[in-house]
Amino acid sequence: MTVWFQSLVMPAMIFLLALLMGCAPQAAVLPGSTIELQNPVQPVSVGTLVSVPVFLRQTSDLVAFEIHLAFDPALLEVTELRNGGLVADDFVVQNSFDNTAGTIDYAIAQLNGQPANEDGILLVIVFRTHSTGLAMVTFRPLPSSPAGILLSDGDGQSIAVQTLSAANFTIR
Repeated sequence: MTVWFQSLVMPAMIFLLALLMGCAPQAAVLPGSTIELQNPVQPVSVGTLVSVPVFLRQTSDLVAFEIHLAFDPALLEVTELRNGGLVADDFVVQNSFDNTAGTIDYAIAQLNGQPANEDGILLVIVFRTHSTGLAMVTFRPLPSSPAGILLSDGDGQSIAVQTLSAANFTIR
């Protein structure tokens, strides 16, 4: 056999043979981050202000995030979006909400300081309640963010998200 065949084809054949025999090398599976929209104390009265923190667990080297949410504008109205402090908002890419469409879009990046390696709050959403019913705040998929959230480390690499949890609360 030629050197070319031995250096390129033989390793590929060995890998395919190992794969067929169930001996292929396995990548380590690391748990992803968990993101939870925390429910306020229930029930909530009509006409009150309600804070819904977006809490992040199990992350490492976080320096930037993007979040897209949806809510029922007949029940809720966003009055404020506040950085939760886990990531410094040195560069605000997006900080907007639409109370007619029921959408929230928030994206920031930390340019200085240490990356977040602990649990904490990404964002606090303050709503005013409008009418009675079951209010839901959910992650809204976009083409650029199919899960409705993107987390990034300092190298611009995506941080895996394992679990997303929406907020549900009763307005009376």
